[in-house]
Amino acid sequence: ATNLFLNVMQGTGRDNDNLPEVTSFGDGEFSGFRMNDFVILFNTGENATDKPVTFTPPGTGKVKLLVCGLASGSWQIRRDGQIAAAATMVDSDEGVLYFEGENGDFELLR
Repeated sequence: ATNLFLNVMQGTGRDNDNLPEVTSFGDGEFSGFRMNDFVILFNTGENATDKPVTFTPPGTGKVKLLVCGLASGSWQIRRDGQIAAAATMVDSDEGVLYFEGENGDFELLR
């Protein structure tokens, strides 16, 4: 059995009670959260994946997405079945993919 924990730390002033809402989501293989327009998704496996990754962040509107734990190389980004970016490179040292756009149903393909 494996337990996974995701901690989101928000730094504010002492008198600030207006913390942004944090919503978690995922399918087990990838888990993440959305806070305001930021979406961060983590590979929960031990190794970087080169398999297709599909996810739908909660909420609507423009988002800034960071997907961690991807194999190096060229990835295609699809949103709602349409190609959003034909070839986006993932560096072998970082294993992350960053992109921005409207929220929707995302699919990342090698």
